[in-house]
Amino acid sequence: MALIGPRGSGKSTVARLLAERLRYPLSSTDALVESAMEAPISQIVESKGWEAFRAGETQCLRQIINEEALDIIVDCGGGIIESEINRDLLAQLDCVVFLNAKPQELVKRLTGEMDQRPSLTKNGDELAEMKQICSRRLPLYQQSADLEVKTTFLMPGEVASIIFSSLNMIEG
Repeated sequence: MALIGPRGSGKSTVARLLAERLRYPLSSTDALVESAMEAPISQIVESKGWEAFRAGETQCLRQIINEEALDIIVDCGGGIIESEINRDLLAQLDCVVFLNAKPQELVKRLTGEMDQRPSLTKNGDELAEMKQICSRRLPLYQQSADLEVKTTFLMPGEVASIIFSSLNMIEG
């Protein structure tokens, strides 16, 4: 299972909760890219550009799918769906869950973290940037997802429970 959605949607926290509940291994594409490229994402993007980061992301996603089989929870970076190759790779997983939230809530959740993350548009206005990115990516998230959970007014545990219940309905 892969969790997709914009930064701040709760992917990392919910992925950890699901992995614990399902007793599946957890993998983070961002962490794998940072490890493989031996630098934090912001430094990778600054020195090599988004294209190099996205190429590393594809390589790591392919590695996860090839090595880990399907019983795994994958916490994906927010822009993973921008690559058609990545969307095809995600389709190989049993379930892709889109965690969606309103841009205002995403910015609120990321308060204090934005300076640690590379800008996606370089426009300087965090809310305008988030609205622009969410608008551009929304169709790609929805096209890639088997399930969409709106997280704006939910706590991570509630989101994990909704996903877990949905999985039981699908499998049962």
